[in-house]
Amino acid sequence: TTRARTGADWTNTERNTPCGVAALHHATAPREYMATQLERDKHARYLLHCLREVPQPYAALDTSRLSLAYFCVAGLDVLAHLGKIDAPLRAGIVEWIYSLQVLPPSDGCAGLPADRLGGFRGSGYLGAAHSSGGAPSSSPYDGAHLAMTYTALAVLLTLGDDLSRVDQPRVLAFVSSLQDEAGCFSAYPGGE
Repeated sequence: TTRARTGADWTNTERNTPCGVAALHHATAPREYMATQLERDKHARYLLHCLREVPQPYAALDTSRLSLAYFCVAGLDVLAHLGKIDAPLRAGIVEWIYSLQVLPPSDGCAGLPADRLGGFRGSGYLGAAHSSGGAPSSSPYDGAHLAMTYTALAVLLTLGDDLSRVDQPRVLAFVSSLQDEAGCFSAYPGGE
C-alpha cells in the first residue's frame, strides 16, 4: 500500500536530490508546499530583464527574438505591470520592431515574392541594414514571417503605438499571399 507523504518526507526528499533541488510534481506535493500566490513582482522583473538582455539559453533563438519580446510584453500586460516598461525602453522596443519591417527595395520589386516586400522578420540575424523604419530583404532567406508579423503588430499595439509607420498595404498583401484556396495559412511562402 502507498501512504501519504508528510512534510518531513518532502524535506528528506529535497535534501537527497542532486544539488539540494527538489523535483516536486504539483500533483503529488502536499498543499502546504504548493504556491498559493503568483509572485507578480518577481515575474515582472524577469520579463523586464529579458526585454533588456536576451538570457544566454535563448540566444540561439535569435531568429525568433520578436516572439520573446511578445511574450515578455504580453506577460507584463497580463501581470498588470506594463507600466514598468519605462519610456526609453518602450521607445527602444518600438523602434527595434519597426527596424524589422520588410520593405520593398528602392530599385523596384518586380519578381520578388511577397515575403520580401512586406511584413516583419523575427530579428536582424541575416544582416538586413538597420533602419528605424525597416529595410529591404537582404537575401532570399531574409523575408517576413506570419508569426513574426503578428507578434510585431501585437507588441506595437500593446505598447500604445498607432501603427502609422506600418506599411499596411504591403503587410496585407503579404498575409493574403500566405492563404491557400481552403482558407489555411502558411507561415511563409512555400512553408509550413
